[in-house]
Amino acid sequence: MKYILLSILLIIINNVNSNIYNPLIKKEKLKIGITVMGNVEKNDINLIRDNLIKFYDCEVVLLPKTKLLTETKVMGTDKYSANKILENMNKIFSNKEYKILMITNYNICTDRKLNGVTHKNWSIFGLAFLNKKPCVVSTNRLKGSKEKLVKTSIHEIGHTLGIPHCENDRCILTDAKGKGSRVDNMKIWLCENCTKKIKY
Repeated sequence: MKYILLSILLIIINNVNSNIYNPLIKKEKLKIGITVMGNVEKNDINLIRDNLIKFYDCEVVLLPKTKLLTETKVMGTDKYSANKILENMNKIFSNKEYKILMITNYNICTDRKLNGVTHKNWSIFGLAFLNKKPCVVSTNRLKGSKEKLVKTSIHEIGHTLGIPHCENDRCILTDAKGKGSRVDNMKIWLCENCTKKIKY
C-alpha cells in the first residue's frame, strides 16, 4: 500500500512539473507579415524578408499591397503621419494575429522631442507601437541604402516585440535620433539585455 501511494505521488509531481516546464514544447514561431504602401522595389522587399527570417528565426508572409492612406497626410506638407498610419494598420489588419511591417516610399513623420525641444512633423525612418502589432518603415530618407533599410526594419520589428530603445549604441535597438550616422554605427546585433525583453 505504501509503495502504491508513493507511486501515485510521484505521478502527480511529474504532471505538475510537466505543466511548469517541458523542454520538448517549443515556443510558437514568430510570424511577420509584410505589406507595401506606394512604390517599393521587389528586391528591397525580398531583402527585408530574408534578413528578418535570418535575424529573428521567424516566418514571413508577403501580404497584398495597402492602398495609399490619404487620411494620414499632414496638411500643407508632403509628409504622412506615421502614428496615423499605425492606427489605420491596426484596423486594416485586425484579423491578423501576427506582427505587420509596412514598407513605403512616402515621407513619414511624427512629433519628436530632442534635447528638450519638440519638433513637429519630424521626418523619420520608421515607427512602431511598443509591444503592438504594426510598424512602418520608409525608404524616403534612406538615400537608397540597403543596409539602413535592413537595420531600420529589424529595429522597428524589435519594438513590436516589446523592446524599447537601448542605451548601447551598437545594439540594433539603439535610438537613431533621426541621424543616418547613428544607423550606420549600430550593428545587426541584439544585446543580451534586449534579447531578454522579447515577447510575442
